[in-house]
Amino acid sequence: MENAAALRPESAFPILLKAHGQHFKATTKGVRWLLDHPDALARRFGAAVAVRPRYGVDEQFLAMAEGSDDAEVREIAASCYHSHLTPIYAVWSSALSRKGASSA
Repeated sequence: MENAAALRPESAFPILLKAHGQHFKATTKGVRWLLDHPDALARRFGAAVAVRPRYGVDEQFLAMAEGSDDAEVREIAASCYHSHLTPIYAVWSSALSRKGASSA
């Protein structure tokens, strides 16, 4: 992120770097701030944080991304149901299924 901030000082990267440094600690407040940010890149970063598993996918973060006004953010959130996500703190992948969805 430091390189991106240096290369594109007019972008959202300096904002993200200043607010979160090299390591982003996902919190409800931080994810909400990113998802509601006026810069599209920051919103997409927020969506990526929301769907990224730690021990598993945080359903509260996922719900926030799914409820975004930004169609691309909602698409990123929806895509996590169609892929195997590897948690940060584990060596296996997990798959999400929508509540009430068929297993077909």
